[in-house]
Amino acid sequence: MHKLILVCLIIGLIGCGKSQEEIKLEKEAQAKALEQEKLKKIKQERSIQENKIKELIKNDLLDPESAMFKFRSTSDSKIYCGTVNSKNTFGGYVGDKRFFSWGDGYFMDDYQPSNDIFPQMMHVLRFEETWITKCEGVKPKDGVDLKECANYAEAALTTSYYYINNQDIHFNDLKRILLKDSKYPKHISNFLDAVRKLNLSSTDQDFPMKYAIVQYGSCLEGNTSY
Repeated sequence: MHKLILVCLIIGLIGCGKSQEEIKLEKEAQAKALEQEKLKKIKQERSIQENKIKELIKNDLLDPESAMFKFRSTSDSKIYCGTVNSKNTFGGYVGDKRFFSWGDGYFMDDYQPSNDIFPQMMHVLRFEETWITKCEGVKPKDGVDLKECANYAEAALTTSYYYINNQDIHFNDLKRILLKDSKYPKHISNFLDAVRKLNLSSTDQDFPMKYAIVQYGSCLEGNTSY
């Protein structure tokens, strides 16, 4: 009798056993479920943080209730990037304005073409460099020095700015003035020769910023004159 019971138990165990393929599929399903749960949690946490950022920005808008936000994926989980559109005092929407936030504060793209180079430089250093690398996800080529790229963008902005705003000065004299105290003489010389060919006028006040941004991106890709 005891032998019969033992045989039945053995047969039962064999019948209940799982194949290696079944075990593999079961583990894959468990791993997938855990990954989905992890992604769900990250999404929920990100949604909570995005709502905090929305409220933070709304506090500084003229018509906070009209604000329309769009967030985008980033290369850094600690940085939140997006755009906001809201109404002005006349009741019209001003258009999408870029911003990025690290959670407790934010930077807004408040750049306006100006004949003052200082705020333009600050905009490049404080906003555009972060936007390009974190929000647009442009990865520097191996060996690229980010500090050098910042200097490169600064040289591009300075050169094009002074060229546009000093067209009453002879080109060679302007070049001599810029090179005299420059920290980046080679960059200045190359940029000045390049912008001279573009037939720019004093009305092109938005060009220096665009030029600096393009040159910064080019530097990150390893395409520079140095």
